[in-house]
Amino acid sequence: MKVNNGSYQFDCIVSIASFHHMPIKESLLKMRSLLKNTGRIIILDLYKKNTFGDYAIEFPAFLLNTIFSLKNKNIKMHQEFHNAWNEHDQFDEYPTLKDILNISKEIFNYVGLKRLLFWRYILILEK
Repeated sequence: MKVNNGSYQFDCIVSIASFHHMPIKESLLKMRSLLKNTGRIIILDLYKKNTFGDYAIEFPAFLLNTIFSLKNKNIKMHQEFHNAWNEHDQFDEYPTLKDILNISKEIFNYVGLKRLLFWRYILILEK
């Protein structure tokens, strides 16, 4: 992540569904350097399930996802779109919630992490 911000610092930095494309620790360190002392980072992204609790909480999401897939089975994706999605997905890295929490606590004074449905989490960090 390259950012040349000069002397600017930000009150808030938001990342939505893009953090799994970046190296976590390096990205958090860079974002922290761009924050004002009272700044906040908000991240909404995807995580990798690895505990029984993860799977239990995600069971309703699995059911809903299956229902949506069956309902929309007649919708055909263009092959070009399908190929682009497969290429995009091969470089993604999905950390576990434990990894996200541990790395965040190394860098920030306040870490708020909440698991959401459909394999998502929200992370709020303060300097």
